[in-house]
Amino acid sequence: MCGAEYALRDGVAWLTSDGRVERPEAPGAPTDPMRVAALLGLGDPAARVMLCGEYGSAAAALESAMGVRCLVVNAPSGSAIDALSDHFVAENSRAIPLANGSLHGVAVDDAHATWLADVARVVRVGGRVVAPSHAPVPKGCRELARDDQEWVAEVEPAVSVSALTRLTRGRSTGT
Repeated sequence: MCGAEYALRDGVAWLTSDGRVERPEAPGAPTDPMRVAALLGLGDPAARVMLCGEYGSAAAALESAMGVRCLVVNAPSGSAIDALSDHFVAENSRAIPLANGSLHGVAVDDAHATWLADVARVVRVGGRVVAPSHAPVPKGCRELARDDQEWVAEVEPAVSVSALTRLTRGRSTGT
């Protein structure tokens, strides 16, 4: 246990050092939940996804229609987040405060693009990542599709390349 203590405000954990985080204003048009579901490849009701910033507005519809669990991070100020959604406020740092391989997918908006450096760690192999089209696809992810708004990538397995050899009749051959 790290011994860190954080504030709890209106049922939301504030994982910040100073209690302040810039949260985006609520977008003019809400994020299309079915587009988010398609990009994240959601079909398994046991899926758990992290929706950062503007994507948080799709949480209630995704939970209701798809049965997935949404972890909403830094939802836009003034947005209504469904009571079923887990949510917290966190500093936009490079480290996502979650365990390795704990998510099926992550969607980040412009304000959370720095978290892309850590998504391959928290998203399961084969899980998806969605980000703005101008953001770079992070190491450990393979781009699947891109349009003028977003790209979607899949987390690849960490591969350790080593030559395997076996001894056959006194000589070594690669396999």
